[in-house]
Amino acid sequence: MEALKTKLVGFTHFKSKDKTKEFYVLNCLYTEPMEVGQLKSEAVIIPVFCTEDQYNYVVENKQIYDDVMILCKANHKTQKLNYKIEV
Repeated sequence: MEALKTKLVGFTHFKSKDKTKEFYVLNCLYTEPMEVGQLKSEAVIIPVFCTEDQYNYVVENKQIYDDVMILCKANHKTQKLNYKIEV
């Protein structure tokens, strides 16, 4: 896993349509220049789904634009990146 230094730019929580599950999301801004194929980006907002405990810790102890470390892991089967908050 690769650790990425990001900035907290927002957070939200919501329930599924059937109201059985609750989701917690931290929005983190990654500002390092990156190049993936033909895509070149100076900054990207990464939505990080997390547990209720992690969400509450960040909301209570961090302010908007504070540093937040997230872990990034590539899933080669699905060709997606998985993110996890590091608290």
